Amino acid sequence: MLEVLADGVAGLFALGGNEYFNLFFDYIDDDFQEDWRTLSTYTAAEVDKLEAVLAVMLEALDGTAGLHTDNEIAASGWPDRVQPIARDALAAMLGRGRFDEEHEQREPSHR
Repeated sequence: MLEVLADGVAGLFALGGNEYFNLFFDYIDDDFQEDWRTLSTYTAAEVDKLEAVLAVMLEALDGTAGLHTDNEIAASGWPDRVQPIARDALAAMLGRGRFDEEHEQREPSHR
């Protein structure tokens, strides 16, 4: 999901405005019953980076509330503001690697 945000306007056009936002909030959202910050898949440093992305995504959601098309969202500048923060979070997470989706792991092994 961070890959889409890290792609900026290209990520927005790849998925469309609704999915651009929904994909992120499907994983990171303070309205979840369980606090995403306590998941064992994230380190404290990664949580810090994701909190920064969450903050800017909440601002972007508010800032684009009246916009209806992908072009309007792109022209608002929000994807460009989200992009560097998402890239920073993505780099931090990719530096540690990815978990295997088929087998349980304590530490990610896919780099």
